[in-house]
Amino acid sequence: MSSIAAVPDSARRVDARGPDQRGNLRSPATAAALLVGVETAALLAIAVVYIVKTLTGHPHDVGAALSTAGIAIASAALFAVLSRALMAHRLWSRSPVVVVQIVLLPVGFSLTFQAGRPAYGAPILLAALGVLYLLATPDGRAAFRATGR
Repeated sequence: MSSIAAVPDSARRVDARGPDQRGNLRSPATAAALLVGVETAALLAIAVVYIVKTLTGHPHDVGAALSTAGIAIASAALFAVLSRALMAHRLWSRSPVVVVQIVLLPVGFSLTFQAGRPAYGAPILLAALGVLYLLATPDGRAAFRATGR
């Protein structure tokens, strides 16, 4: 008599990506997801700074400062969802991430070169270029083709 209980078919499903892509830190899509996660943390830090400075200082316009913090929090939430979807190699996540990174390119460029604030603009520019590069590599594109989700 066997002591192994019957396992339903739904529990035996194999991930279509295979074991080598799930959690593989060498995957370009996973690296892009981690970079988007760093962008998420930066947005949250910006929101915290705005909130703290608003509460402890004397801002010119409290509403504008809190609105900016709210936009940073909402953007961080979007980036967190996209980062998690990229990590899971969800097919739908690639396009919004590419669009957001393309929008960030002129922001980073203008802060770095036109406004003379490379400490703010260079990280934005480099992260956007890094994510776009990682998602454009053949392995980065293949990670999303393999899942079909």
